[in-house]
Amino acid sequence: MMYNPTDKSYIQARAIKKGKYRLEPTEKQIVEWIQNTFQVKALDFYFHKVETSVGYRQQHIVVILETNADCKKINNLEINQKLINKFLEYFQNPQRTKKDPQKNNLFEPVNGTFPEIVLDYCALESVELKVATTNAEKEIMAIAPRYKDIWTISKTEDHWIIFYYTQKQLVENSKNGTTEQIKNEILKELKKYDDFGYFELQSLKITFDSKEYFDDNFQGNWHYYHQ
Repeated sequence: MMYNPTDKSYIQARAIKKGKYRLEPTEKQIVEWIQNTFQVKALDFYFHKVETSVGYRQQHIVVILETNADCKKINNLEINQKLINKFLEYFQNPQRTKKDPQKNNLFEPVNGTFPEIVLDYCALESVELKVATTNAEKEIMAIAPRYKDIWTISKTEDHWIIFYYTQKQLVENSKNGTTEQIKNEILKELKKYDDFGYFELQSLKITFDSKEYFDDNFQGNWHYYHQ
């Protein structure tokens, strides 16, 4: 799956977005069909196989879109079936590319029948946010000393957790604008690494909590808290 900056699917999708890589004509037609049919920004797709020890097989299709909003828009049963039908046609197209290894990880049909097909979506935005989170970590952590009510800031992957000292501060700051101001400061730092203009407040993973709650419910133990 396209989850990390080292994944080949991410590197290729990013290169397509930047105009540094071009799909072969048959594959480009699929991507353009997805864009025009469902009004989303599609970039690429790839396949991978899953086979259990008892011989059960699944053919996975992953469509790479630009944004999380695109993924949410397109992910419903009716659209999924239309896409699966389109890819079934593609599997049998003698002109489909043999150059891209990400598109060759396919089961052969048995008696004209393909195994169960599982469709999934990935957003370039999601991995871009992980990259930006890593790059901006120092600057975002430096926000804490500027607010007397912040005890600490914790990060897990692309998720930020801002801890106030007390539950009272948590409630008050959500009402007086402080919490919103902190969100905007985090967004400002992440935007410095937002090459494609994807990030908005609603796309960020930011949670607010309190040291009081952390101590009372998790005995001040990070392992318990992040389980």
